Amino acid sequence: MGVQISHPSPNALVTQWKSASLRTKKTGVQIPLRVPFKSKYGRCKKIMELVEPHSTILVLNSSYEPLHFTNWKRAIVLLFKEKAKLITKRVIRLVSYVRIPFNQGKSSYPSRSLIYKRDDYECQYCRSEKNLTIDHVIPRSRGGQDTWENLVACCSKCNLKKGNLLLSETSMTLKKKPEAPFNRVYLDLQKSRISEWKDYVIG
Repeated sequence: MGVQISHPSPNALVTQWKSASLRTKKTGVQIPLRVPFKSKYGRCKKIMELVEPHSTILVLNSSYEPLHFTNWKRAIVLLFKEKAKLITKRVIRLVSYVRIPFNQGKSSYPSRSLIYKRDDYECQYCRSEKNLTIDHVIPRSRGGQDTWENLVACCSKCNLKKGNLLLSETSMTLKKKPEAPFNRVYLDLQKSRISEWKDYVIG
């Protein structure tokens, strides 16, 4: 998801401009890049100082809607090419609006890791964090499907206790009603501890 751009790395850009500058000094030949080199190199260096190195960066649409995550080097290139603007050290916003499907990432068949993340890595019946597995709230043998609304994180003890029974046939209760997240980016934001991303969490 997001804008796909073919580009050199920030280090490659800086190396290229340094080489052009040194070549001009050695040969004395005035090349077209010599005049704008200082401003380009200076701007790239400034951008590299503003973005937190070796970090994951949140990319927002031009409408400030979270789109996806990218690495710090790609973020620098987007900023340098003026395809994005810096919001904070961990957040950038695209200049041009990117259209995405409304239910992007809202898969009917979530992975085990996504269910664990949504459920805070704890059993939804007893809240244990040990020996986690996945439970079908409505068992497969009773018509249950592999959907966000029917899968929950569950410890092996509770899974064995519940077996092929419906909740109404047991004394067990769910910590919370299982639901699909708005999309996977919002799921990551909801579970993140990065304060700069909290302003973009829905609900």
